Amino acid sequence: MQQLGFDGVDAVRAGKYIEVWLDADTQSDAESQVDAMCDKLLANMVIEDYRFDVGEAEPAPTAGD
Repeated sequence: MQQLGFDGVDAVRAGKYIEVWLDADTQSDAESQVDAMCDKLLANMVIEDYRFDVGEAEPAPTAGD
């Protein structure tokens, strides 16, 4: 960025945001499921890191939302 004349830029981050709705008995179970989903499919572990938050959510969107 500095080579392009943007001297005030301290950091740049590009990423993707994925929302997953699931049913789980406990927060720990939900975290385990989401972690496995990321490892197996949602994140490319060669070039990406990931993090997630688990919490109560509004109902999942339906077709047409």
